[in-house]
Amino acid sequence: PEPEPEPEMEPEMEPEMEPEAESEPESEPESEPEQEPEGEPEPEPEPGYILITVIVYDENGQPQYVELQISEETLNPNYPYTLSKWIMNQFRADNNLYTGDIKKISLENSTAVKILGYEVFYDFSYLEEVHLGDNLTEIDGYAFDNCRRLETINGNFDNLEKIGDGAFDNCRKLQTINLLFGKKLHTIGENAFSQCYKVNEYIDLST
Repeated sequence: PEPEPEPEMEPEMEPEMEPEAESEPESEPESEPEQEPEGEPEPEPEPGYILITVIVYDENGQPQYVELQISEETLNPNYPYTLSKWIMNQFRADNNLYTGDIKKISLENSTAVKILGYEVFYDFSYLEEVHLGDNLTEIDGYAFDNCRRLETINGNFDNLEKIGDGAFDNCRKLQTINLLFGKKLHTIGENAFSQCYKVNEYIDLST
């Protein structure tokens, strides 16, 4: 018998290759926004001061004028806006001064003082001139009582609200009255300008 023919082998099919998925383009990592360099902190303002002009005598007995400062850093932290009698007494003690040694007071460079305390300049008998600060809101009772040589008070009085009892009592030479016309002034205490003869020539404060 004839041998049976061998079955034809089907050619092997190569497995179909799945198309490769298109790869997404790699995204660049997000860069963090650049932080602006912090600016240097603003320096704190220097504390203001009260300028005191005093009379001292040289070895020949001749008067000399010397300017001294009271830093606002020395103000009582419990009353940071008040220039008090205690502060002035301490200043005089530290500098070996009498009330009669003080010729002129200026708060022009003061940034904190809003109140002149009770009797703060009482009986400063040789005080002739005062320059008040723009921030001043109150002159307390008897602040300038018995300053018999005080003639001039300068300054911007737009923020002044109150003048206490007897504040300028017996300031016989006082001629400045512009502090009476501040925009916010609402209180003038009893006898605030008692015996201020030159002031009373210009304005009636008896009522």
